[in-house]
Amino acid sequence: MERSLLGKRVPVFISTLLLLIISVAFLKITFSAEMLQANAVSKKQAPTVELQTQPVMPKGYRPDMSLRDPFALAANFKGDTGDTDKPVPVASTPNNSGATDVTTKAEQVFAKKLPILVGVISQGDSKAAILKFEGVSRSYQLQDRIGAFQVVEIRDATVMLSGRGGTYEITFER
Repeated sequence: MERSLLGKRVPVFISTLLLLIISVAFLKITFSAEMLQANAVSKKQAPTVELQTQPVMPKGYRPDMSLRDPFALAANFKGDTGDTDKPVPVASTPNNSGATDVTTKAEQVFAKKLPILVGVISQGDSKAAILKFEGVSRSYQLQDRIGAFQVVEIRDATVMLSGRGGTYEITFER
């Protein structure tokens, strides 16, 4: 009897196992199909909204106003042309001779090597001159040396330099 029971149980066990495997496979296929269908439906139903975006401007901005560069030079500004071969006008009064209005060729060549007055800065009693010499601009005070020259006097629009052959007055031309 035992043999007949065992013989009946094995085919039942195998058939139950087979049914279980088939049902798991069926559920897996059904679940994947439902997920694909759900994704397709959600993509179709998603509302599409197109937003019109504009840049945010600060308060007080007026589009009709044109902006200007704060560092731009004025239209009537005449800048340094960079022509260093041109003689600089110099009022020269040598110490050893009387005042003469005639400038010689040697004085004009020497005038090329004079510093150029860029500006004068004053605060209270102290003054400083901004001079451009050999392409470099920097500030100088009384008794400072610039090349072969020494700063003797600084006024509002002129600087007096002492150097080879006399005293030279450099004028700031506006």
